Amino acid sequence: MDETVAENDQFIQIVKPFMITSGIWKLHLNIRKFYQEHYHFYAICFQGIFVVFLSLLLLKLIQLYLIEASSDALYSNLAILLSSLAIGVKFMIYQKNNVPQMFGRIQEEELEVLQSDDDDVKTFYLNQVKLCRIINMGIMIYVFFAMGSMFFISLFTYLQEDKIVSKTDKQQLEESFMYPFWLPFKEKSHIMIVICLNILFATVAIFIYCTSQMMFATLMLYATTQLRILQIRVSKLHFDNSDDVDEQNATNVYAALRSLATRHSLLIK
Repeated sequence: MDETVAENDQFIQIVKPFMITSGIWKLHLNIRKFYQEHYHFYAICFQGIFVVFLSLLLLKLIQLYLIEASSDALYSNLAILLSSLAIGVKFMIYQKNNVPQMFGRIQEEELEVLQSDDDDVKTFYLNQVKLCRIINMGIMIYVFFAMGSMFFISLFTYLQEDKIVSKTDKQQLEESFMYPFWLPFKEKSHIMIVICLNILFATVAIFIYCTSQMMFATLMLYATTQLRILQIRVSKLHFDNSDDVDEQNATNVYAALRSLATRHSLLIK
Protein backbone atom coordinates (compact mmCIF):
# COMPACT_ATOMS: atom_id res chain seq x y z
CA MET A 1 0.00 0.00 0.00
CA ASP A 2 1.42 3.38 -0.94
CA GLU A 3 2.41 5.41 2.10
CA THR A 4 0.76 8.54 0.66
CA VAL A 5 -2.63 7.11 1.60
CA ALA A 6 -3.40 7.95 5.23
CA GLU A 7 -4.41 5.04 7.42
CA ASN A 8 -7.75 6.68 8.24
CA ASP A 9 -8.54 6.83 4.51
CA GLN A 10 -8.15 3.09 3.99
CA PHE A 11 -11.15 0.83 3.50
CA ILE A 12 -9.30 -2.03 5.20
CA GLN A 13 -8.13 -0.04 8.21
CA ILE A 14 -9.90 -2.25 10.78
CA VAL A 15 -10.31 -5.55 8.97
CA LYS A 16 -6.61 -5.84 8.04
CA PRO A 17 -5.24 -6.42 11.58
CA PHE A 18 -7.99 -8.98 12.19
CA MET A 19 -7.10 -10.78 8.96
CA ILE A 20 -3.42 -10.78 9.89
CA THR A 21 -4.14 -12.14 13.37
CA SER A 22 -6.46 -14.83 11.99
CA GLY A 23 -3.79 -15.97 9.53
CA ILE A 24 -5.83 -15.22 6.43
CA TRP A 25 -3.85 -12.22 5.12
CA LYS A 26 -2.26 -13.24 1.80
CA LEU A 27 -0.51 -10.01 0.83
CA HIS A 28 2.87 -8.58 1.76
CA LEU A 29 3.41 -7.58 5.36
CA ASN A 30 5.63 -4.69 6.39
CA ILE A 31 7.32 -6.66 9.13
CA ARG A 32 10.72 -8.19 9.73
CA LYS A 33 11.77 -10.86 7.25
CA PHE A 34 11.89 -13.53 9.97
CA TYR A 35 8.24 -12.96 10.90
CA GLN A 36 7.23 -12.71 7.24
CA GLU A 37 8.78 -16.11 6.51
CA HIS A 38 7.12 -17.77 9.51
CA TYR A 39 3.71 -16.16 9.11
CA HIS A 40 2.39 -19.15 7.17
CA PHE A 41 3.35 -21.47 10.04
CA TYR A 42 1.64 -19.11 12.49
CA ALA A 43 -1.53 -19.12 10.33
CA ILE A 44 -1.64 -22.93 10.36
CA CYS A 45 -1.25 -23.01 14.15
CA PHE A 46 -3.87 -20.32 14.78
CA GLN A 47 -6.48 -21.89 12.52
CA GLY A 48 -5.47 -25.34 13.78
CA ILE A 49 -6.50 -24.32 17.29
CA PHE A 50 -9.97 -23.57 15.95
CA VAL A 51 -10.11 -27.00 14.27
CA VAL A 52 -9.14 -28.62 17.59
CA PHE A 53 -11.89 -26.61 19.28
CA LEU A 54 -14.48 -27.89 16.79
CA SER A 55 -13.24 -31.46 17.26
CA LEU A 56 -13.54 -31.22 21.05
CA LEU A 57 -17.07 -29.82 20.74
CA LEU A 58 -18.01 -32.80 18.57
CA LEU A 59 -16.44 -35.27 21.00
CA LYS A 60 -18.35 -33.67 23.85
CA LEU A 61 -21.61 -34.00 21.93
CA ILE A 62 -20.90 -37.69 21.34
CA GLN A 63 -20.05 -38.13 25.02
CA LEU A 64 -23.29 -36.49 26.11
CA TYR A 65 -25.26 -38.69 23.74
CA LEU A 66 -23.60 -41.87 25.05
CA ILE A 67 -24.35 -41.05 28.70
CA GLU A 68 -27.94 -40.16 27.75
CA ALA A 69 -27.61 -36.58 28.97
CA SER A 70 -30.58 -34.25 29.26
CA SER A 71 -32.01 -32.71 26.11
CA ASP A 72 -31.00 -29.24 27.33
CA ALA A 73 -27.35 -30.23 27.54
CA LEU A 74 -27.48 -31.91 24.13
CA TYR A 75 -29.20 -29.04 22.35
CA SER A 76 -26.94 -26.45 23.98
CA ASN A 77 -23.82 -28.30 22.83
CA LEU A 78 -25.27 -28.86 19.36
CA ALA A 79 -26.14 -25.17 18.95
CA ILE A 80 -22.60 -24.07 19.85
CA LEU A 81 -21.10 -26.73 17.58
CA LEU A 82 -23.23 -25.74 14.57
CA SER A 83 -22.63 -22.01 14.99
CA SER A 84 -18.88 -22.57 15.35
CA LEU A 85 -18.87 -24.93 12.39
CA ALA A 86 -20.67 -22.34 10.25
CA ILE A 87 -17.95 -19.80 11.04
CA GLY A 88 -15.25 -22.33 10.16
CA VAL A 89 -16.92 -23.28 6.86
CA LYS A 90 -17.28 -19.61 5.86
CA PHE A 91 -13.63 -19.04 6.71
CA MET A 92 -12.62 -22.03 4.59
CA ILE A 93 -14.77 -20.90 1.63
CA TYR A 94 -13.14 -17.47 1.73
CA GLN A 95 -9.69 -18.99 1.45
CA LYS A 96 -10.65 -21.55 -1.18
CA ASN A 97 -12.11 -18.84 -3.43
CA ASN A 98 -9.17 -16.45 -2.90
CA VAL A 99 -11.33 -13.83 -1.22
CA PRO A 100 -8.39 -12.46 0.86
CA GLN A 101 -6.55 -11.64 -2.39
CA MET A 102 -9.39 -9.27 -3.32
CA PHE A 103 -8.13 -6.88 -0.66
CA GLY A 104 -5.03 -6.39 -2.78
CA ARG A 105 -7.26 -4.92 -5.49
CA ILE A 106 -8.82 -2.59 -2.92
CA GLN A 107 -5.36 -1.35 -1.95
CA GLU A 108 -4.40 -0.80 -5.59
CA GLU A 109 -7.54 1.13 -6.50
CA GLU A 110 -7.68 3.14 -3.29
CA LEU A 111 -4.72 5.32 -4.21
CA GLU A 112 -6.14 5.97 -7.67
CA VAL A 113 -9.46 7.13 -6.22
CA LEU A 114 -7.89 9.38 -3.59
CA GLN A 115 -5.59 10.96 -6.17
CA SER A 116 -8.50 11.63 -8.50
CA ASP A 117 -9.26 15.19 -9.58
CA ASP A 118 -12.96 14.52 -9.07
CA ASP A 119 -13.88 15.95 -5.66
CA ASP A 120 -17.30 14.30 -5.74
CA VAL A 121 -15.71 10.87 -6.10
CA LYS A 122 -13.18 11.50 -3.32
CA THR A 123 -15.77 12.91 -0.94
CA PHE A 124 -18.13 10.00 -1.50
CA TYR A 125 -15.31 7.48 -1.15
CA LEU A 126 -14.09 8.93 2.15
CA ASN A 127 -17.65 8.95 3.51
CA GLN A 128 -17.92 5.26 2.62
CA VAL A 129 -14.60 4.61 4.37
CA LYS A 130 -16.04 6.19 7.52
CA LEU A 131 -19.19 4.07 7.19
CA CYS A 132 -17.09 0.93 6.76
CA ARG A 133 -15.12 1.83 9.87
CA ILE A 134 -18.32 2.29 11.89
CA ILE A 135 -19.75 -1.05 10.72
CA ASN A 136 -16.55 -2.96 11.49
CA MET A 137 -16.20 -1.25 14.87
CA GLY A 138 -19.80 -2.26 15.63
CA ILE A 139 -19.04 -5.89 14.76
CA MET A 140 -15.91 -5.84 16.94
CA ILE A 141 -17.63 -4.27 19.96
CA TYR A 142 -20.62 -6.60 19.70
CA VAL A 143 -18.49 -9.77 19.53
CA PHE A 144 -16.06 -8.73 22.27
CA PHE A 145 -18.93 -7.70 24.54
CA ALA A 146 -20.83 -10.95 23.92
CA MET A 147 -17.79 -13.15 24.54
CA GLY A 148 -16.67 -11.12 27.55
CA SER A 149 -20.13 -11.28 29.09
CA MET A 150 -20.31 -15.01 28.51
CA PHE A 151 -16.96 -15.54 30.22
CA PHE A 152 -17.68 -13.39 33.27
CA ILE A 153 -21.14 -14.89 33.72
CA SER A 154 -19.57 -18.37 33.62
CA LEU A 155 -16.91 -17.29 36.13
CA PHE A 156 -19.48 -15.67 38.42
CA THR A 157 -21.68 -18.78 38.27
CA TYR A 158 -18.73 -21.00 39.16
CA LEU A 159 -17.70 -18.82 42.12
CA GLN A 160 -21.28 -18.72 43.45
CA GLU A 161 -21.75 -22.46 43.07
CA ASP A 162 -22.18 -24.47 46.24
CA LYS A 163 -19.02 -26.59 46.44
CA ILE A 164 -20.38 -28.69 49.31
CA VAL A 165 -23.23 -30.27 47.36
CA SER A 166 -21.94 -33.40 45.68
CA LYS A 167 -22.95 -34.19 42.10
CA THR A 168 -23.04 -37.40 40.16
CA ASP A 169 -20.58 -38.03 37.33
CA LYS A 170 -23.36 -37.57 34.82
CA GLN A 171 -24.30 -34.17 36.26
CA GLN A 172 -20.68 -33.05 36.19
CA LEU A 173 -20.33 -34.09 32.55
CA GLU A 174 -23.51 -32.23 31.61
CA GLU A 175 -22.19 -28.99 33.10
CA SER A 176 -19.43 -26.91 31.54
CA PHE A 177 -17.60 -23.79 32.68
CA MET A 178 -18.14 -21.90 29.41
CA TYR A 179 -17.77 -23.94 26.24
CA PRO A 180 -18.95 -27.56 26.38
CA PHE A 181 -15.89 -29.27 24.92
CA TRP A 182 -14.53 -32.71 25.73
CA LEU A 183 -11.78 -33.12 28.31
CA PRO A 184 -9.93 -36.25 29.45
CA PHE A 185 -10.50 -35.21 33.07
CA LYS A 186 -13.21 -33.68 35.24
CA GLU A 187 -13.53 -29.91 35.00
CA LYS A 188 -13.73 -29.31 38.75
CA SER A 189 -10.45 -31.12 39.35
CA HIS A 190 -8.47 -28.89 36.97
CA ILE A 191 -10.52 -25.70 36.83
CA MET A 192 -7.54 -23.41 36.07
CA ILE A 193 -6.64 -25.47 32.99
CA VAL A 194 -10.30 -25.35 31.92
CA ILE A 195 -10.43 -21.56 32.31
CA CYS A 196 -7.20 -21.11 30.32
CA LEU A 197 -8.49 -23.35 27.53
CA ASN A 198 -11.76 -21.43 27.40
CA ILE A 199 -9.88 -18.14 27.15
CA LEU A 200 -7.69 -19.57 24.37
CA PHE A 201 -10.60 -20.96 22.34
CA ALA A 202 -12.72 -17.85 22.91
CA THR A 203 -9.89 -15.58 21.71
CA VAL A 204 -9.38 -17.61 18.54
CA ALA A 205 -13.13 -17.78 17.91
CA ILE A 206 -13.47 -14.00 18.41
CA PHE A 207 -10.84 -13.18 15.79
CA ILE A 208 -12.08 -15.75 13.27
CA TYR A 209 -15.71 -14.68 13.66
CA CYS A 210 -14.90 -10.95 13.52
CA THR A 211 -12.65 -11.48 10.50
CA SER A 212 -15.26 -13.43 8.54
CA GLN A 213 -17.98 -10.86 9.27
CA MET A 214 -15.74 -7.84 8.63
CA MET A 215 -14.44 -9.25 5.34
CA PHE A 216 -17.98 -9.76 4.07
CA ALA A 217 -19.13 -6.31 5.21
CA THR A 218 -16.05 -4.57 3.78
CA LEU A 219 -16.24 -6.26 0.38
CA MET A 220 -19.98 -5.66 0.03
CA LEU A 221 -19.65 -2.00 0.97
CA TYR A 222 -16.65 -1.60 -1.33
CA ALA A 223 -18.58 -3.14 -4.23
CA THR A 224 -21.51 -0.76 -3.75
CA THR A 225 -19.06 2.12 -3.42
CA GLN A 226 -17.41 1.30 -6.74
CA LEU A 227 -20.75 1.00 -8.49
CA ARG A 228 -21.78 4.40 -7.13
CA ILE A 229 -18.45 5.89 -8.26
CA LEU A 230 -19.09 4.44 -11.70
CA GLN A 231 -22.51 6.11 -11.69
CA ILE A 232 -20.98 9.46 -10.69
CA ARG A 233 -18.36 9.28 -13.43
CA VAL A 234 -20.83 8.23 -16.12
CA SER A 235 -23.19 11.06 -15.15
CA LYS A 236 -20.39 13.53 -15.84
CA LEU A 237 -19.86 12.36 -19.40
CA HIS A 238 -21.28 14.91 -21.84
CA PHE A 239 -23.66 13.18 -24.22
CA ASP A 240 -24.94 15.25 -27.14
CA ASN A 241 -27.91 13.94 -29.09
CA SER A 242 -28.05 16.83 -31.56
CA ASP A 243 -27.67 16.21 -35.28
CA ASP A 244 -24.56 18.34 -35.58
CA VAL A 245 -22.69 16.49 -32.84
CA ASP A 246 -18.96 16.59 -33.25
CA GLU A 247 -17.64 13.18 -34.30
CA GLN A 248 -14.50 13.60 -32.22
CA ASN A 249 -16.54 14.42 -29.12
CA ALA A 250 -18.68 11.33 -29.63
CA THR A 251 -15.55 9.24 -30.00
CA ASN A 252 -14.09 10.67 -26.80
CA VAL A 253 -17.28 10.00 -24.87
CA TYR A 254 -17.42 6.45 -26.20
CA ALA A 255 -13.76 5.88 -25.28
CA ALA A 256 -14.29 7.26 -21.77
CA LEU A 257 -17.39 5.10 -21.28
CA ARG A 258 -15.54 2.04 -22.51
CA SER A 259 -12.64 2.81 -20.16
CA LEU A 260 -15.00 3.06 -17.19
CA ALA A 261 -16.70 -0.22 -18.11
CA THR A 262 -13.34 -1.97 -18.44
CA ARG A 263 -12.12 -0.57 -15.13
CA HIS A 264 -15.15 -1.93 -13.31
CA SER A 265 -15.40 -5.21 -15.24
CA LEU A 266 -13.88 -7.24 -12.41
CA LEU A 267 -16.35 -5.78 -9.96
CA ILE A 268 -19.28 -6.63 -12.27
CA LYS A 269 -18.02 -10.23 -12.61
